[in-house]
Amino acid sequence: MGDVELSGLWCRLAIYLFVAVGIACLCYEAPGMSLGGYVENSGESISVKDTYRQAYQACVDLVKKEHCGPILVRLAWHDSGNYDAQERSGGATGSIRFDKEQAHGGNAGLKKALALLEPIKKRYPTVSYADLFQLGSAAAIA
Repeated sequence: MGDVELSGLWCRLAIYLFVAVGIACLCYEAPGMSLGGYVENSGESISVKDTYRQAYQACVDLVKKEHCGPILVRLAWHDSGNYDAQERSGGATGSIRFDKEQAHGGNAGLKKALALLEPIKKRYPTVSYADLFQLGSAAAIA
């Protein structure tokens, strides 16, 4: 690998880890820290923090039930892997769910991971796809 390719790989890895840690922080709020805000899920008002905690727990349960940790990590990695350091764009955006990205050879087999996470997305519609993919990955690693 050339230096440019290697530095791009490390940049993507750093961004992925940053996103995963950020989402983990949402799930494990420190005492005295407040995310605030409330959302409607299934007709009841719950805090954003609780919504993310519940979605994370649903991902943990999914990983335990389906033994799908590696593919969820791969999904999050590939979703965040389109970051362009020169343009400062891309990253974990949830765009991996679209046909154009799924058609890329490196993303082969990721439709299975998307299908596994879809019931969680339906249960927690206010959690973005990008966040859900990273939550799934964080649950797989935890």
